[in-house]
Amino acid sequence: MKPREKPLLTVESDGYVFEILASDGLAIPLHGGFIKLTSKEYAVVEATYAYGRIRRETSKGKLIEVDDVEPVMFIAEYKGWQAG
Repeated sequence: MKPREKPLLTVESDGYVFEILASDGLAIPLHGGFIKLTSKEYAVVEATYAYGRIRRETSKGKLIEVDDVEPVMFIAEYKGWQAG
């Protein structure tokens, strides 16, 4: 892994930045499914783990970076679609 590889996806939340990076071969299967919200609205949910770099700034202004494997979840909502 190159130290400053360009992230595939960047997620920002609660003062943290998680840059999802390409793994060197680690593969963890996705888990997910469909959720029926209404008669014509569905959500597709996929959960897995992603290798990446977490960055955050401390209260004293110091930048901390840690490479880690973190759980991630993706949700897509579909409207106006019916099975059949």
